[in-house]
Amino acid sequence: MDISRVLPKAGRPRAVSMGRKRSKQVGNIVVFIVLAWLGFGFSIPFIWMVGGSIKNIAGIYAYPPQLIPQTFEYLNFVEVFKRMPFNLFFRNSAYIAITVTIGVLATASMGGYAFARLRFPGRDKIFLLYLATMMVPGAVTMIPRFAMMHAFGWINTHIALIVPALCGPWSTFMMRQFMVTIPRELEDAAKIDGCGYFRTYFTILLPLCKPVLATLGMMTFMGQWNAF
Repeated sequence: MDISRVLPKAGRPRAVSMGRKRSKQVGNIVVFIVLAWLGFGFSIPFIWMVGGSIKNIAGIYAYPPQLIPQTFEYLNFVEVFKRMPFNLFFRNSAYIAITVTIGVLATASMGGYAFARLRFPGRDKIFLLYLATMMVPGAVTMIPRFAMMHAFGWINTHIALIVPALCGPWSTFMMRQFMVTIPRELEDAAKIDGCGYFRTYFTILLPLCKPVLATLGMMTFMGQWNAF
């Protein structure tokens, strides 16, 4: 008894896969072109700002407007630093932004560890109450905060800007949500090896939180830099 076997044609699937590959490449090119145009459009205000900083008065009010000036007035920057102590402004902003960023990363990571990994009575209720403070407008706490800073003798000091920003509920919430996703088996293994809470926090959880720490650090730094 003869058994015949019909093999499928190999050319058709290959042609289909090549067609899909080409259509995907065309789609990627279209997306790249659209994103490039959007990126250029979004960069125009920045280019205009940089160009305006090296223009003279006539170049700023020229019509039609010039995106890139014909003559560069670099002395504008020298004149600005002569009229205003911008070096002091930049130094204060950098000091406050860096200090607050380091402090927020420390407090938020420890608070997130406590709310995510430790078990104590009323943990979830305390966390919800802590998050509820995000709904209080900043204008409501402005006068009480000023009264506290005045009572502490912190008026016209950097501490008055640094300390209130160290314990934000959003940063703690962000760290807590990330730590919840870390498997507890890693923590259990650390306990078997004799690690306590602080050793587990520093050697197990904190190295795994590098992505969220980097994100939170950038967000905190930019927020503080733009605030002052």
